[in-house]
Amino acid sequence: MTKLNNIMNIHGQCLLDYLNGDLTSFYLLERDDGYVHPRYYAKDFFHEKDSFEETDKIALEMCSGKILDLGAGAGSHSLYLLNRGFFVKSIDISRQVVKVMRLRGIKKAKEGDWNSNFSKKYNTILVLFGIGIAGNIQTLPIFLRKMKDLLEPGGVLLTDSIDFLNSKDIELINYTKYNLEKG
Repeated sequence: MTKLNNIMNIHGQCLLDYLNGDLTSFYLLERDDGYVHPRYYAKDFFHEKDSFEETDKIALEMCSGKILDLGAGAGSHSLYLLNRGFFVKSIDISRQVVKVMRLRGIKKAKEGDWNSNFSKKYNTILVLFGIGIAGNIQTLPIFLRKMKDLLEPGGVLLTDSIDFLNSKDIELINYTKYNLEKG
């Protein structure tokens, strides 16, 4: 099991605990430089439309047709789209997160990642909370080709990203530079 899978399983278990009644469920994440992030509370991953980021609201309004939600997490975006009458397939790398989505009513939730085998083509592929799901700069072209192959003619990939070098957090900038130098 990879380090990413371990992290995602912890994340998934935290979300599942919250859904099962532990309203204070959280986890800590320690970076490889020893920095420990503040607590990640499960409740912060369960959103309604009113609490979506503005960029998420814009992306969700741009969705059409059959939708693939990659890295769907707790399923908040998928639920919003389902309630608007769209066909939505929701994918996440964590088995526990998929269980959370199913418990929330997302029937077409499946464990996997962007490189999984998909039998359908989609009008919209939604990748919110960062295109980092692609892995790194070397795998980004492979990711983009795969997304193109999964899209119907005229389909769109809706995603976002974060420029960590444009942060006000000096520690984050230094850590990002360190990782860029490391490769």
